[in-house]
Amino acid sequence: MNAPSALTRPPLFNHVFVVVDAETISAVNACSYLADESFGRFATVESESTLIGRYRPTRIFGENTLIELFPGRFGAGEFDTVAAGVVLSFDHAGEREAARRRLSDAGAPYEAELIRRPVRGGGLAPWYHSTRPHMGEGAPVALFLSEMAPELMARMGVAPGPDGAQDRAGYLTASLGRPHGGSQACLDVAGVTLRLGAHADRMARLLKLMGYSAEMSGGTLRGPDAEIAFADDYGPLGVTEVRFSLRAPDPTPGRTLRLGSSTLTLSPGGAASAVWRFTPLRPSELTVP
Repeated sequence: MNAPSALTRPPLFNHVFVVVDAETISAVNACSYLADESFGRFATVESESTLIGRYRPTRIFGENTLIELFPGRFGAGEFDTVAAGVVLSFDHAGEREAARRRLSDAGAPYEAELIRRPVRGGGLAPWYHSTRPHMGEGAPVALFLSEMAPELMARMGVAPGPDGAQDRAGYLTASLGRPHGGSQACLDVAGVTLRLGAHADRMARLLKLMGYSAEMSGGTLRGPDAEIAFADDYGPLGVTEVRFSLRAPDPTPGRTLRLGSSTLTLSPGGAASAVWRFTPLRPSELTVP
């Protein structure tokens, strides 16, 4: 297959991951509203990849996107200081090559590799193509540009969408073994806010290279299906909030779930949305799970 000569559109929002402390992960896992899947599909299944080894995050899924909470640490080595990450995904096979050319032409260094995972019967199978632009030494947030391996999608029985686009919802349904339910409150992640300090300019530049556009109000970049905003206040660096679109306003607008050091507020002001606020962990607070 020939790689596309250009991106058909900016990469879609795939998921956000946040490293949280032990109190927060315990509170999230014990929250009946989340664990009984009233909000979204919920899973705490162990995974393994050639990038970070074995890990067991808590994941909460919308139709096409998810939030992933890691207890204590994301990974070692290049990820020693990483307290959160934004993952965007290309929806046509081969678009990663067009994105990599765009990064190279702009002088933006990156890591590129095929991530594999164990499969039944032994061995490793292709999972996704990873492009990881360098965020600078000590960066608290990683940016991943991912493209699912077509052979994985075929093996899972996920048919291509319109014009050959990769079906994010189909992949999540096949992975979990159940579709997003009509009674679940969450539709999808609508945006994230990052506090990045000196790393903000680089993140904004990288997103703009991928086609994300600046909002008139400033401090926010808009992609095809989600916003990425930059906080200008002071405090620990990382993800400070994740915003969700809801199927309908919550029956109790403003209802807030206190989950360790985080809070999930449903329908603030009566809107069909939710906001999950986090206090980012400092590098010294990242621990081995």
